[in-house]
Amino acid sequence: MSILAVVPQAASLKLAVGSEHDARLSELPLSDLTPQHVFQLTTAALDALSFPKPLLQAVALGSDLPACRGFLQELAQLFRVGLGLPAVVISKEHYTEFLAESRLTGFSAFQRAQQGPALAVWHAAERAREELAFPVGEGRFVVAYIGDAVVTGAVQGGKIIDLSTPYDEGPFSVTTSGSLPFAQLLAFCQDVGSREEAIREVTERSGFRGYLGVGSLAEADALAWTKHEADWIYTAFVYQLAKEICAYAAVLRGKHDAVVLTGPYLTPNGLRGLSAYLGGAAILNYPGDHSVHAVLRLGQRLMESGKELEVNGIY
Repeated sequence: MSILAVVPQAASLKLAVGSEHDARLSELPLSDLTPQHVFQLTTAALDALSFPKPLLQAVALGSDLPACRGFLQELAQLFRVGLGLPAVVISKEHYTEFLAESRLTGFSAFQRAQQGPALAVWHAAERAREELAFPVGEGRFVVAYIGDAVVTGAVQGGKIIDLSTPYDEGPFSVTTSGSLPFAQLLAFCQDVGSREEAIREVTERSGFRGYLGVGSLAEADALAWTKHEADWIYTAFVYQLAKEICAYAAVLRGKHDAVVLTGPYLTPNGLRGLSAYLGGAAILNYPGDHSVHAVLRLGQRLMESGKELEVNGIY
């Protein structure tokens, strides 16, 4: 089955057309996040990809952007009318099933957001399931996504059951601070005097960029081979990530089949020194952000199964 997968993100539009294991990919800058603009960009990209439109059988749409469902439903309707194809919207219920206790914090007025690159986390777990030859819906994995921020999740039975939130939790990354000492953070915000400036400091100027002035994990690793301070910072990052991975292993009661690494900043060789902290657990590496592959895979499964299909074509 040939499907067009459409994934709007904050500043780009990711597309995949074809089947689960044979797809043509495209990524375009996205300046206007409106259904009409995304539809026009997508149809133009189909022509550029030289994919014959008569071979398309369905459109699948998904996104990790918060509060995006209404937008995706409008966009799906444009595809139904404009291309004459069934269009399905991938919702979080298809790949997440968060534990009720995972949403709580220690302050009753706050809940954990659990928002982040969930599609890419789910897809990495699916690749691990395939590599380890588990049937669909089986396998238990801890997945760490290495991007501007680090996001860690626990996946069981084909669903994400807990997920950290970028900028709120976890270790530092390339540009973000990760979790910070609360009293020091409050004092810093008071000293800075601007909410926007404080956010920029901890989300754009922290992590490896703040310590070493580098813009990628690969640069930090290369610098660590030549400078003692850089090696110390890199080792601290791996140490903090290992603690986060072990916390999510506890979500799975210590019974996980593999630790899975993914994300745009992950290097092909993985993370130097991580295995020393994980007690011999299998580590699988899938560099890159594969959220569009997740939408393609989920869309194909839903279209082939026919489950939950409503009259208007939205799941």
